[in-house]
Amino acid sequence: MSLSTAAKKTVLISGGSIAGPATAFWLNRYGFKTTIVERWPELRPGGQSVDVQHYGMEAIIKMGLGQALKDRFTGETGTTFTDKNNKVYMNLPVGQGPTNETEILRGDFADMLYQETKNDTEWVFGDYVTSVNEQEAAGKVEVGFNSGKKDTYDYLIIAEGARSWGRKAASLDQGVEYRPIGCYIAYFSIPFEESTPFKDQWHVVALPRKRCIYYRPDFKANTQRAGVMFISNESKGYEKLSQQEQKAKIAELYADGGENADRMIKYLDQSDDLYFEYLGQVHAPKWSSSSGRVHLVGDAAWCGTPMIGMGCSLSVAGAYILSGEMAKHMDDPKAAARGYEENWRPTVTEAQKIAPGIPHIMFQETEWGNKVFLNIMSAVGFVVGSRFVQAIGPIITKIWNRLFPSQEQKTLPDYEQYLVERK
Repeated sequence: MSLSTAAKKTVLISGGSIAGPATAFWLNRYGFKTTIVERWPELRPGGQSVDVQHYGMEAIIKMGLGQALKDRFTGETGTTFTDKNNKVYMNLPVGQGPTNETEILRGDFADMLYQETKNDTEWVFGDYVTSVNEQEAAGKVEVGFNSGKKDTYDYLIIAEGARSWGRKAASLDQGVEYRPIGCYIAYFSIPFEESTPFKDQWHVVALPRKRCIYYRPDFKANTQRAGVMFISNESKGYEKLSQQEQKAKIAELYADGGENADRMIKYLDQSDDLYFEYLGQVHAPKWSSSSGRVHLVGDAAWCGTPMIGMGCSLSVAGAYILSGEMAKHMDDPKAAARGYEENWRPTVTEAQKIAPGIPHIMFQETEWGNKVFLNIMSAVGFVVGSRFVQAIGPIITKIWNRLFPSQEQKTLPDYEQYLVERK
C-alpha cells in the first residue's frame, strides 16, 4: 500500500473517549486522514477506573504504550470488602483480587490516547453527528452535524456510548438489543477526608436491601471515585431524571448506609461529574453498513457493562482489528467489514457472557443475607490469598487454558505490512 493511495481516504470518527482515539491511532499509521468529533467541549477527566487484560494488553503493547499505561496507574493497592461499620471481611492486594497492575482512570486513558493522536488527527470538540447519508455509488458518506455543518468522508466510524445517537443516525440501530441486567450504577467524585478509611483501596461496602457503595482512589486529583450500585429488576426512570433529582434519589436510598454513606452524601451536592445509568448490554446484529463505509466500534457496538470487566480491552483490541481490516482491504470496504466481523465477533460474543446469577447474588435483601455474603467473601479471600493458591495458581491456569481454550488466549492478527512510513 502506498501512502498516496491511503492519504486519499478520509475517516470521521464520532466519539473521543477510548475506542475512537484508539481507532484513529491505527488509521493514522496506515495513512488514513482522520477526524474525531466529540460532543463534549473538552476531554472529560476522571471517570471510573478501568483496566486492560489479555488481547487488550496485546493491543496496547503493539501501540507501544505499555509503559505509558503503567505510568498512569491509579495507585490502588488492593480490594477490601467491609460492612457499613468498616469491619473487614476480605482484603486482597494488587494482582490477587479484582485490582490489577493496569488500573487507570478512564479520563487518564482517554488523555493518553489524545496525546498520541493530537498531532495527526483533527479533533473537533463541542459538536456531534446528527445525520448520515451514504452515497454508495460515489463511495462517500455525507455527515451532518449539530452545528449545522455538513461534510463528506470516505468512512464514518461510530465510537460512542451504549445509547449512541450516531448509531441511529447511521441506520445501524435496526435489530440492536439493549438488554438490561437489572442493576443501577452511579458514580461521582468526592474529596478525601483525613479520616477516610482504606484510602488506597477499592473499598466495597456491602449493604442490605440489595445495595452497595464503593470507593476508588484518584490520588492525582486528591479525590475518591464514589459509586453506588443497587438491584432493580426494571428501570424506574432514575436515569432520565435531572442531575439534582438523581442526587436526591441517591441520598434517599443510602440514608441508612452508615458512616461511608454519610460521607458520600455530604459531598454529593458539590459533585459536578455524576453519571447515573440503568445498566444494559448492547447486542448489535451487524457492526457495519451494507456498503462497508460506516462501522460501529466500542460500546456502541457491544457494550458489555462493568460486570464483564473487559470493556476497555474490547475497545482497544476491537479498534485495532477494525482499522487493520480497513487497511488490509483499502479498496474493498465490504471485505473490510466482513473481516472485522469474522475476526472479532467470536471474541465479543464470549466476553459478553455474564455468569448465571450475576449481579443478583452479589446483593442481598436482608441483614442476615448480607452477613452470609460477606462471610463467603471472607472465605474466598482467605483461599485466593493463600500462599498455596498463589503458588499453584499459574499452573492451574495453564492446565485450564489447555483444557478449555477461550478467546482471551487469542493472538491478534498481524497488520504490520500495511503500516506506512511516517514523516
